[in-house]
Order: sequence, then structure tokens, then C-alpha cells
Amino acid sequence: MQEQGFMDTPSLDTSFPVVAGEQWAKHPVSRLPQKMPMTILPTVTCGDCVDILHREGFDQMPVVNEVGEILGVITEGNIMSQLLRKRVSKNDPVSRALYKRFKKVTPETPIGEVSRLLDREHFVLVLSTQRCYTDKDTVSALTTIYSIITRIDLLNFLMSQSQQ
Repeated sequence: MQEQGFMDTPSLDTSFPVVAGEQWAKHPVSRLPQKMPMTILPTVTCGDCVDILHREGFDQMPVVNEVGEILGVITEGNIMSQLLRKRVSKNDPVSRALYKRFKKVTPETPIGEVSRLLDREHFVLVLSTQRCYTDKDTVSALTTIYSIITRIDLLNFLMSQSQQ
């Protein structure tokens, strides 16, 4: 209900008291170790995408168009599901198997909030906005992918915090 906007999301302090009391929960997600995200174009075939995911050791990759706009995310699970249902073949472009319902946060989002999202989601995209000048007086906002946070990223961070 919360995800669909029918209910307010409970505040960090009341929904998970264990998380809310932790110092790490208040830190921004930008404190987590970040890797430069890799993206893929929508024209890459599902077969090539599986090879890339395997070679790079990722479970998912954002799909962007030629100007960097985010079209969706391609995941191992979604490709497998679509292949098993014969909705795509290995020669089809990944644009036919996109996962379009995913959570987005900013680098300033508290880790505690991301922790709650990862209770329900496999990953969260961290997006940042930069100003892009197209001429001397015209500026527009450009959304870029800052990172992808997964459950293992949060778990590794929590383990490193417990050792300190």
C-alpha cells in the first residue's frame, strides 16, 4: 500500500526502532562503498547481456539510451523469467525484458531508509542530478546513476561497522 502511494511511509523513528536507534541508520547512503555503475544500451541482445552480467559479476545493470536517460534495469531474474515464458529469445534486445519498477534514492538518503527498501527490493538505484549547460544561459537537470545498492552492499557495510 505504501509503495502505491495509498499510505504514508512510516518515519524511520517509528517503523523499525532497532534500525532507528543505530548510528549508521542516519548516515547518507553515499557513505556506503560505491562502485562506478556499468550501464547497457537497449539494443544489446539478451544473450550478450547474460554474458556481460556473468563476466562482470553483476545481477543487474541499468539500461540507458544513447543520451544516458534511464529506461529501466535488466536483471538476471527478469531475463530468466522472460526466457522461460518464451516472451524473449537470446537474440532479442534487452529492451524487451526491462524491469521498470524499481526504487530510486538520492546520495543523501539515510542508510536506514535504504535498509527498509532492501527488505522488499533486491536493489536500489542511487541517482544524482547534475546541472548541464547547453549554452551560456541555458541549464537543464541531468539525472545520472550514482550507484546501485544491493543487500550484500548493506550487509558488508554493517559488518564493517560492527568491527569498529
